[in-house]
Amino acid sequence: FFLQEHTSKFPRSLYHCRLQCKHTLNLITNIKSLYHDMLSIIISLLITFQVYVYTSNADIIYGYYQFRQRNCRGTGSPRDILRDFPGTTEECMVKCNELDCDGFVRVNSGQESGVSGQCFFRNGLGAPYAYNGDRDCYEPIAAYTIHEGMNCWGAGRQNILIESGTPQQCAQKCTELDCAGFIRVNDDGKCYFRKGPLGEP
Repeated sequence: FFLQEHTSKFPRSLYHCRLQCKHTLNLITNIKSLYHDMLSIIISLLITFQVYVYTSNADIIYGYYQFRQRNCRGTGSPRDILRDFPGTTEECMVKCNELDCDGFVRVNSGQESGVSGQCFFRNGLGAPYAYNGDRDCYEPIAAYTIHEGMNCWGAGRQNILIESGTPQQCAQKCTELDCAGFIRVNDDGKCYFRKGPLGEP
């Protein structure tokens, strides 16, 4: 009796088998199409609101992901290392590095009363999420120490790439390449991206 009950669930003819297989293949195709559509939407959203931003002072180039029109909460206790800091995006990037913070939120416009132009430095950083207000979330990704007037070599004295750009543009490219560091010739603006590990300047 058990065998009969079990086999009765399967198609009872070749025609039914083909029909069921065709239905299953159509279902798989639809699932794959839905997956690709969802993946395209996610990628387009990331491209829209996630960008690199860089600034520098005399000693360090600071690199951050900027999540436009996004908020992100602190995950530590307390949630913020410092609140209500007035400053430009660049000033807040430098301040975050000084505080060794995990990221910060900057309120850009006067839509949010009393906090326009202020930065909130997070202790721990949660995932960015859409926010009904004019603010951006920043996550540190790299900091490059500037050794003025000096040279340094990577492994085997090899370069991953040679490309012209400002110090900030070259820092961004180095981050994208996951290089160990780079040399920038100030006269012609060419940057030489070193393969790690990086030797002493």
